[in-house]
Amino acid sequence: MKGEEIYIDGDFEVDIFEGFENQIDESAVKKIKNKLVNGLSKLSNDEYLVLSLYYEEDMINMKEIGEIMELDESEANLIRSKAMLKLKTQFTPASLKL
Repeated sequence: MKGEEIYIDGDFEVDIFEGFENQIDESAVKKIKNKLVNGLSKLSNDEYLVLSLYYEEDMINMKEIGEIMELDESEANLIRSKAMLKLKTQFTPASLKL
């Protein structure tokens, strides 16, 4: 969980940067990843767990995630949506001009 090494896969990056028209300059990748790690550290435990299960464990089924967390599918999906929104708001086109 939090405090563990964070693995960021391509699907997660695609979801975070969805809607950006330009490719991100490779020289900015380290700063972006640091910003992302900082954002992940600010998520609640539930938000972090949902994202971890969804992206790291490839549990793409919100029903399964809900069962693990003792939530219904819609609650798990809402937690994921809120977490992604929190992360996405840190990455505006202006903030990526590093």
